[in-house]
Amino acid sequence: EVLKRRVVDLVSASKGVGTIFFLDKSARPLAYFYIKALHKLHPGRKTPSIRFLNIGSEKIEILAGYSLEAPEKPTIDEVLDTIRDRDDLEVLFGTENVGELQELLTQGGQERRLIVDDVDYSGRTRSLTEKVVSVLDPSNTYSFFTFLESSPDKARFDTGRGLRGVSAAFPWHGDNGFVKSPESLYRWDNRFLVDRQEDIQYR
Repeated sequence: EVLKRRVVDLVSASKGVGTIFFLDKSARPLAYFYIKALHKLHPGRKTPSIRFLNIGSEKIEILAGYSLEAPEKPTIDEVLDTIRDRDDLEVLFGTENVGELQELLTQGGQERRLIVDDVDYSGRTRSLTEKVVSVLDPSNTYSFFTFLESSPDKARFDTGRGLRGVSAAFPWHGDNGFVKSPESLYRWDNRFLVDRQEDIQYR
């Protein structure tokens, strides 16, 4: 029931949006829920372009590592505050990687865009994502949508496992699901792009 309600909310939030970025890989399955619901609720509405950005807890791990290595030992949030331009991003995530992301973000004309995440944990993933897109693509307007955001909604998905310090998780989270633990597949992964970037076509 939470998924159904929130995917309807997402369809409403996407009205007038040209491109939707789902944060990969934990929010990737939500793209299919979204497309199916959009075609069901608004069969005549044009489907926005669907893209995936590899921004999640693994990028926060990079900020944490940088904060530990820096002489002044700033906090993760303080490292985030130092990101002011592309050069600052390249120090953290690499020149080629940041260049590829900027090329993806600046494709097409000016439009409204939406970023979708699965669960709100500390808010740092959202802060980093908003910082990255504001630095690399200031000409477009981005808004943010989180599926599991309120405490009651999170409680419906309480696994009791404390995944990444938070017990709320979708069924595809975890080592036996779609998303593996950051200690295995995603730890210190600085890449923003994923292998598949073409539009999803719902059939």
